[in-house]
Amino acid sequence: MAGRPPGAIIVDTRPEFQRRTAGEVSGAVVVERNHLEWRLDPGSDARIPEAGSPPV
Repeated sequence: MAGRPPGAIIVDTRPEFQRRTAGEVSGAVVVERNHLEWRLDPGSDARIPEAGSPPV
């Protein structure tokens, strides 16, 4: 997406029915709202790869 800083991600937290109705955001990572905190936490074993790794 234009204007996005290098390494930045866009997270689409809309429910599936809204994405289906309104369309997907190109290049976005889909994370349901109730999973957001632990899926983006770099210290979580359940994080998405785009969230990075834990600090050393």
